[in-house]
Amino acid sequence: MSDTALSPSTLSALSEKLGSTDFLQQAVERSQLGILLLDPAYVVEFANPAACLMIGREEGQLDGKNVSDLFGEECVALLADPTHQTV
Repeated sequence: MSDTALSPSTLSALSEKLGSTDFLQQAVERSQLGILLLDPAYVVEFANPAACLMIGREEGQLDGKNVSDLFGEECVALLADPTHQTV
């Protein structure tokens, strides 16, 4: 298991929906899909290992970074558009 961990509040909310904290954490960490969890200001709260690899950063280096710093203002504009949002 990696040093990357979901925040307790994120784990709690997601585990209520899916039932198992351990299962959820392993699924996110082992996923080959890049997963970024963002706060309402588009700041990275969590990036799984696949996302870090895709972006070319070490685990933990994306935490606290604003999406605009990583991908540009155009990305923030897309994220702000409700037709492009996912839960």
